[in-house]
Amino acid sequence: MKVSDLTEFTSIWSLSSIDSNSDVLTFSKSYDADQEYLSVSFQGMHVGAVRLWPTTRDVEIDAMERTFSVQGAMLHGTLALMNDDANLTAQVAGRDLLLQASGRTARVRTVDRGGEFVLPPLVADSTVVIDRGDIGPKLAMLSGVAARTLDKPALTGINVSTGTAGLLMRATDGHGRACMVTQSVREQRGGEMSFTAPAADLSIALQECGREVTLEQGGSILHMNDGETFLRLSLIHGEYPSFRSLPRRFDTELVIPTQSIDVAVRAAALMSQHGLVALVVEGGRLSFVVSDAERGDFKVDVMETTVPEFMMLFDAEYLGQVARASGIETVMQRAGTANQILVRGNGWYYWLAGIIQG
Repeated sequence: MKVSDLTEFTSIWSLSSIDSNSDVLTFSKSYDADQEYLSVSFQGMHVGAVRLWPTTRDVEIDAMERTFSVQGAMLHGTLALMNDDANLTAQVAGRDLLLQASGRTARVRTVDRGGEFVLPPLVADSTVVIDRGDIGPKLAMLSGVAARTLDKPALTGINVSTGTAGLLMRATDGHGRACMVTQSVREQRGGEMSFTAPAADLSIALQECGREVTLEQGGSILHMNDGETFLRLSLIHGEYPSFRSLPRRFDTELVIPTQSIDVAVRAAALMSQHGLVALVVEGGRLSFVVSDAERGDFKVDVMETTVPEFMMLFDAEYLGQVARASGIETVMQRAGTANQILVRGNGWYYWLAGIIQG
């Protein structure tokens, strides 16, 4: 086998970034009918995975007569010191895993902690088959929006549900940004699926799967597999904020050059102690205003408008990210006197809630 073969086989070690205190990979052999498999598994508190490859896939460890474990970081660090294209010999020698490739030899000590991960049985309430190639880029985009802090557990992560539109994924950071994207499904069995998972967990787990991935949800557990790699993820408890409370009809639309927003955002970073920028419609004109009693004021006169007068304060950093994601123009929709705006761009949406100062 090549060095790259063993690296690819043991890539589920990347899941240790989710459970950083469980950096152990366990190797074992198993048999199914006339087929012999080599398996590698990872087990953490919140995620577990096992990968089964037939020994015909040129991944072989000589003199392997028992299950053994090694530290994942040590193994991957050692493999990184070797040429990916070099022929690799891997052999169990006593308490060590001996690796040799192109004149380079490494001895990786086995460890006693850890243990082989066995995917626990799951009574699935819902099963969905998806195309990972389509969902990956969308998850990467959502990860930039999803909350990461644990002070608002219900908001920490990505909410996934199924319905007439296929697979709907939503993210919010708890401060007003929100994003929604849809994903078609290849197959669905059972009831509708609905769960919230940490953004990083879901993205990393999907990266370890092939093109077609089966998701099975049972309560607060999610199983994922592509036929070779089997994963278990713990889901987040609590209710995800409902988007049903958002207005259904928007009676005001503002099309604003993104460049104007960028100037206002930079002005807020310079002059506002709290990083706030106001969107103001007054006297038939739309403007962005930064005002700070101690640092000064800055105004960006954008355009004339017939929209009724109003003023809304936004966190400038979030507003800037929304504008950049929206493209050349930022299209804002507002419902009556509601202190919220829906921004659309590039096939997805941001919900911006205005900041109320007491």
